Amino acid sequence: MKPALYTEDMFKTTHDAANREVVRAVARTELNLVGLAFRAERKVVDKVLEGLKFHT
Repeated sequence: MKPALYTEDMFKTTHDAANREVVRAVARTELNLVGLAFRAERKVVDKVLEGLKFHT
């Protein structure tokens, strides 16, 4: 699985390269994290996330 993070600033951009730049522009301790993503085959992701309680 390949993890990715989402910061609030990424919602203001329109493409991947811009997303990467807004993350690079902020110190790691200052990132405003709003989400995570995982990229892999669906069955792999389902197995890893099985049993987790999601925030509502």
